[in-house]
Amino acid sequence: MNITKLFRFNPLLKYKYSIVPSIMVMLITMMDGFLPAFNIVSEKENGTIEQMNVTPVNKFSLILSKLIPYWVVGFIVLNICFVVAWFFYGM
Repeated sequence: MNITKLFRFNPLLKYKYSIVPSIMVMLITMMDGFLPAFNIVSEKENGTIEQMNVTPVNKFSLILSKLIPYWVVGFIVLNICFVVAWFFYGM
């Protein structure tokens, strides 16, 4: 009785099919997850978040206004990654 390995996603075991999507996910996680959090924390450390808390803007709008620019930049970076993956790696 032989056991044969069956690789459905990457049958030729080429590294680029694993590495390129992983790099894309890491870039999006950094751009859309960590950077907005660091931005809010730095405003808390500088003391400017108290000025924003006394404005008539609710917390949801404030957090959303901090997230949207990073989301836009993240989508641009993701599209650039798709073009690079297609042009250079043929994916």
